[in-house]
Amino acid sequence: MKVAMLAADNFEQVELELPLSALKDAGGEVSIVSLRVGRILGMNHMEQGAPITVDRSLDRADPNAFDALMIPGGL
Repeated sequence: MKVAMLAADNFEQVELELPLSALKDAGGEVSIVSLRVGRILGMNHMEQGAPITVDRSLDRADPNAFDALMIPGGL
């Protein structure tokens, strides 16, 4: 299964990382999709979290290439 995780700066770290890990452990191919390539910055509640690398920008993501969409929560 191919999953797009759509996230932007200020995503809640745990809401992206835990599902990402679970999907990969289950054999899924996960791509982080965001407004721009590079890195986006997560949050741990009100504290700055860790950056995560974006795999492709939203304008270059083909929706037909994915089986599912995951949108983590954020600030």
